[in-house]
Amino acid sequence: MITGGRNVKRFTIDVRKIITVTAAAPVKRELPATTVYPSSRLSSACSCILTATPTPTTVYMGTKTILQTSTTSAIPPSCTDANPIVKNGDFDTCTLAPWIILDEYPALPGNSDVFSHNVTSPGYNSQCAFIMTDKLATSVTVTIAQEVSVCPGRRYKLSAQIFMTDGHTSKQEQYSKLYVEDTLIASADSSYIQGPPIVWKALSGEFYANHNANTATVKVYFLVTSSYLAAQWGVDNVVLTPVLE
Repeated sequence: MITGGRNVKRFTIDVRKIITVTAAAPVKRELPATTVYPSSRLSSACSCILTATPTPTTVYMGTKTILQTSTTSAIPPSCTDANPIVKNGDFDTCTLAPWIILDEYPALPGNSDVFSHNVTSPGYNSQCAFIMTDKLATSVTVTIAQEVSVCPGRRYKLSAQIFMTDGHTSKQEQYSKLYVEDTLIASADSSYIQGPPIVWKALSGEFYANHNANTATVKVYFLVTSSYLAAQWGVDNVVLTPVLE
Protein backbone atom coordinates (compact mmCIF):
# COMPACT_ATOMS: atom_id res chain seq x y z
CA MET A 1 0.00 0.00 0.00
CA ILE A 2 1.52 3.43 -0.93
CA THR A 3 0.87 6.55 1.04
CA GLY A 4 2.58 9.35 2.59
CA GLY A 5 3.77 12.77 1.95
CA ARG A 6 2.77 16.01 3.57
CA ASN A 7 -0.59 16.41 5.29
CA VAL A 8 -2.60 19.63 5.12
CA LYS A 9 -4.69 20.15 8.23
CA ARG A 10 -7.48 22.69 8.58
CA PHE A 11 -8.40 23.65 12.10
CA THR A 12 -9.73 26.61 14.08
CA ILE A 13 -7.74 28.24 16.83
CA ASP A 14 -9.80 30.11 19.43
CA VAL A 15 -8.07 33.41 19.84
CA ARG A 16 -10.79 35.05 21.90
CA LYS A 17 -9.47 37.38 24.55
CA ILE A 18 -11.40 38.70 27.50
CA ILE A 19 -10.39 42.29 27.91
CA THR A 20 -11.64 43.95 31.03
CA VAL A 21 -11.99 47.69 30.72
CA THR A 22 -12.13 49.29 34.11
CA ALA A 23 -12.32 52.96 34.86
CA ALA A 24 -9.88 54.55 37.26
CA ALA A 25 -10.48 54.25 41.00
CA PRO A 26 -12.81 56.86 42.58
CA VAL A 27 -11.12 60.19 42.99
CA LYS A 28 -12.11 62.74 45.60
CA ARG A 29 -11.90 66.24 44.25
CA GLU A 30 -10.42 68.84 46.54
CA LEU A 31 -12.65 71.91 46.67
CA PRO A 32 -11.59 75.43 47.59
CA ALA A 33 -12.35 76.37 51.15
CA THR A 34 -14.63 79.15 49.94
CA THR A 35 -16.96 76.78 48.13
CA VAL A 36 -20.32 76.62 49.88
CA TYR A 37 -23.11 74.24 48.94
CA PRO A 38 -26.65 74.75 50.16
CA SER A 39 -28.02 71.85 52.13
CA SER A 40 -30.63 71.37 49.43
CA ARG A 41 -27.87 70.55 46.96
CA LEU A 42 -25.70 68.51 49.24
CA SER A 43 -26.92 65.20 47.87
CA SER A 44 -26.34 66.17 44.24
CA ALA A 45 -23.09 67.86 45.10
CA CYS A 46 -21.73 64.66 46.60
CA SER A 47 -22.65 62.75 43.51
CA CYS A 48 -20.67 65.26 41.51
CA ILE A 49 -17.66 65.26 43.75
CA LEU A 50 -17.19 61.47 43.79
CA THR A 51 -17.07 59.44 40.60
CA ALA A 52 -19.34 56.44 40.23
CA THR A 53 -18.06 52.94 41.07
CA PRO A 54 -16.45 51.59 37.84
CA THR A 55 -18.21 48.78 36.00
CA PRO A 56 -15.96 46.29 34.18
CA THR A 57 -16.76 45.88 30.49
CA THR A 58 -15.98 42.59 28.74
CA VAL A 59 -14.91 42.73 25.09
CA TYR A 60 -14.84 39.48 23.04
CA MET A 61 -12.48 39.09 20.12
CA GLY A 62 -13.29 36.74 17.22
CA THR A 63 -11.81 33.42 16.00
CA LYS A 64 -9.26 32.82 13.25
CA THR A 65 -9.11 29.84 10.89
CA ILE A 66 -5.70 28.86 9.45
CA LEU A 67 -4.26 26.20 7.18
CA GLN A 68 -1.18 24.31 8.31
CA THR A 69 1.05 22.17 6.13
CA SER A 70 2.45 19.41 8.29
CA THR A 71 6.06 18.46 7.61
CA THR A 72 6.25 16.23 10.65
CA SER A 73 7.15 12.72 9.55
CA ALA A 74 5.36 9.66 10.87
CA ILE A 75 8.60 7.68 10.61
CA PRO A 76 9.37 6.03 13.95
CA PRO A 77 12.53 7.62 15.42
CA SER A 78 14.08 4.19 15.90
CA CYS A 79 13.42 2.96 12.35
CA THR A 80 16.58 2.08 10.45
CA ASP A 81 16.66 0.62 6.96
CA ALA A 82 18.53 -2.60 6.26
CA ASN A 83 21.53 -2.50 3.97
CA PRO A 84 20.72 -3.66 1.39
CA ILE A 85 16.94 -3.45 1.64
CA VAL A 86 16.41 -5.73 -1.38
CA LYS A 87 18.16 -9.06 -0.84
CA ASN A 88 19.96 -10.65 -3.79
CA GLY A 89 18.96 -7.69 -5.92
CA ASP A 90 22.07 -8.22 -8.03
CA PHE A 91 21.43 -11.98 -8.42
CA ASP A 92 25.11 -12.56 -7.75
CA THR A 93 24.24 -15.79 -5.96
CA CYS A 94 23.07 -17.00 -9.40
CA THR A 95 19.91 -18.21 -7.66
CA LEU A 96 16.45 -16.64 -7.41
CA ALA A 97 15.82 -16.75 -3.62
CA PRO A 98 14.51 -14.81 -1.79
CA TRP A 99 12.71 -13.62 -4.93
CA ILE A 100 9.68 -15.66 -5.98
CA ILE A 101 7.82 -16.11 -9.26
CA LEU A 102 4.61 -14.32 -8.38
CA ASP A 103 2.86 -15.16 -11.64
CA GLU A 104 3.64 -16.28 -15.14
CA TYR A 105 1.75 -16.94 -18.36
CA PRO A 106 1.75 -19.51 -19.76
CA ALA A 107 2.50 -21.47 -16.60
CA LEU A 108 5.68 -23.44 -16.19
CA PRO A 109 6.95 -26.14 -16.17
CA GLY A 110 4.19 -27.49 -18.41
CA ASN A 111 4.95 -24.86 -21.05
CA SER A 112 8.73 -24.98 -20.96
CA ASP A 113 8.73 -25.37 -24.76
CA VAL A 114 7.01 -21.95 -24.98
CA PHE A 115 9.37 -19.83 -22.90
CA SER A 116 11.92 -20.10 -20.15
CA HIS A 117 13.26 -17.98 -17.31
CA ASN A 118 16.28 -18.48 -15.14
CA VAL A 119 18.96 -16.71 -13.15
CA THR A 120 21.85 -16.93 -15.55
CA SER A 121 24.53 -14.95 -17.38
CA PRO A 122 25.11 -12.32 -18.54
CA GLY A 123 24.43 -9.92 -15.67
CA TYR A 124 24.80 -6.18 -15.43
CA ASN A 125 28.47 -5.84 -14.46
CA SER A 126 28.07 -9.17 -12.69
CA GLN A 127 27.88 -12.86 -13.36
CA CYS A 128 24.10 -13.41 -13.33
CA ALA A 129 20.74 -11.76 -13.90
CA PHE A 130 17.11 -12.89 -14.09
CA ILE A 131 16.45 -13.54 -17.80
CA MET A 132 13.33 -14.65 -19.69
CA THR A 133 13.30 -15.95 -23.28
CA ASP A 134 10.29 -16.42 -25.56
CA LYS A 135 10.93 -19.71 -27.37
CA LEU A 136 7.70 -20.47 -29.19
CA ALA A 137 6.34 -17.23 -30.58
CA THR A 138 3.65 -16.47 -28.06
CA SER A 139 2.52 -13.75 -25.65
CA VAL A 140 4.28 -14.07 -22.31
CA THR A 141 4.12 -12.40 -18.90
CA VAL A 142 6.35 -12.94 -15.87
CA THR A 143 6.42 -11.22 -12.46
CA ILE A 144 9.07 -11.74 -9.81
CA ALA A 145 8.53 -10.35 -6.31
CA GLN A 146 10.18 -9.91 -2.94
CA GLU A 147 8.82 -8.64 0.37
CA VAL A 148 11.16 -6.13 2.01
CA SER A 149 11.24 -4.19 5.27
CA VAL A 150 10.59 -0.43 5.10
CA CYS A 151 10.12 2.46 7.51
CA PRO A 152 6.48 3.64 7.61
CA GLY A 153 5.96 6.91 5.76
CA ARG A 154 9.50 7.09 4.39
CA ARG A 155 10.22 8.09 0.80
CA TYR A 156 12.14 5.55 -1.31
CA LYS A 157 13.63 5.16 -4.77
CA LEU A 158 13.26 1.82 -6.53
CA SER A 159 15.70 1.26 -9.39
CA ALA A 160 16.86 -1.57 -11.62
CA GLN A 161 18.90 -2.32 -14.71
CA ILE A 162 16.88 -3.95 -17.50
CA PHE A 163 17.27 -5.04 -21.09
CA MET A 164 14.82 -6.00 -23.82
CA THR A 165 15.90 -7.47 -27.13
CA ASP A 166 14.08 -8.49 -30.28
CA GLY A 167 15.74 -10.19 -33.22
CA HIS A 168 13.21 -8.86 -35.71
CA THR A 169 13.71 -5.83 -37.93
CA SER A 170 10.33 -4.53 -36.82
CA LYS A 171 10.38 -4.39 -33.02
CA GLN A 172 7.45 -5.93 -31.18
CA GLU A 173 5.58 -4.78 -28.10
CA GLN A 174 7.51 -5.41 -24.90
CA TYR A 175 7.14 -3.79 -21.48
CA SER A 176 9.17 -3.81 -18.29
CA LYS A 177 7.55 -2.40 -15.17
CA LEU A 178 8.47 -1.83 -11.52
CA TYR A 179 5.74 -2.04 -8.89
CA VAL A 180 5.50 -1.66 -5.13
CA GLU A 181 2.47 -3.65 -4.04
CA ASP A 182 0.00 -2.85 -6.85
CA THR A 183 1.25 0.69 -7.53
CA LEU A 184 3.19 1.27 -10.74
CA ILE A 185 6.50 3.00 -9.97
CA ALA A 186 8.24 2.97 -13.37
CA SER A 187 7.62 1.58 -16.85
CA ALA A 188 9.69 0.99 -20.00
CA ASP A 189 8.02 0.35 -23.34
CA SER A 190 9.28 -0.96 -26.67
CA SER A 191 11.44 2.13 -27.13
CA TYR A 192 13.82 0.51 -24.64
CA ILE A 193 14.39 -2.45 -26.97
CA GLN A 194 17.92 -2.71 -28.30
CA GLY A 195 19.87 -5.63 -29.73
CA PRO A 196 20.83 -8.25 -29.77
CA PRO A 197 23.43 -7.79 -28.44
CA ILE A 198 22.13 -6.94 -24.98
CA VAL A 199 22.10 -3.28 -23.91
CA TRP A 200 21.33 -2.57 -20.26
CA LYS A 201 19.29 0.52 -19.35
CA ALA A 202 18.28 2.10 -16.03
CA LEU A 203 14.66 2.16 -14.86
CA SER A 204 13.58 3.87 -11.63
CA GLY A 205 10.81 5.61 -9.72
CA GLU A 206 9.96 6.92 -6.24
CA PHE A 207 7.21 6.27 -3.71
CA TYR A 208 6.23 6.76 -0.06
CA ALA A 209 5.91 3.70 2.14
CA ASN A 210 2.54 3.15 3.77
CA HIS A 211 2.32 4.96 7.12
CA ASN A 212 0.73 1.89 8.69
CA ALA A 213 3.05 -0.82 7.38
CA ASN A 214 6.65 -1.83 7.89
CA THR A 215 6.88 -4.11 4.87
CA ALA A 216 6.29 -3.70 1.13
CA THR A 217 6.35 -6.05 -1.83
CA VAL A 218 8.67 -5.09 -4.67
CA LYS A 219 7.69 -6.47 -8.08
CA VAL A 220 9.41 -6.61 -11.46
CA TYR A 221 7.07 -7.35 -14.35
CA PHE A 222 7.69 -8.26 -17.99
CA LEU A 223 5.21 -8.51 -20.85
CA VAL A 224 5.60 -9.31 -24.53
CA THR A 225 2.28 -9.02 -26.35
CA SER A 226 3.12 -10.22 -29.86
CA SER A 227 3.72 -13.78 -30.96
CA TYR A 228 7.24 -13.61 -32.28
CA LEU A 229 10.39 -15.52 -31.52
CA ALA A 230 13.64 -13.97 -30.37
CA ALA A 231 12.21 -11.70 -27.64
CA GLN A 232 14.34 -11.68 -24.51
CA TRP A 233 14.16 -9.70 -21.30
CA GLY A 234 16.36 -9.38 -18.22
CA VAL A 235 16.60 -7.53 -14.92
CA ASP A 236 19.53 -7.02 -12.57
CA ASN A 237 20.78 -4.75 -9.80
CA VAL A 238 17.36 -4.14 -8.19
CA VAL A 239 17.95 -1.56 -5.44
CA LEU A 240 15.69 0.19 -2.93
CA THR A 241 17.16 3.27 -1.25
CA PRO A 242 15.68 5.90 1.12
CA VAL A 243 15.39 9.42 -0.27
CA LEU A 244 16.63 12.15 2.07
CA GLU A 245 14.20 15.05 2.50
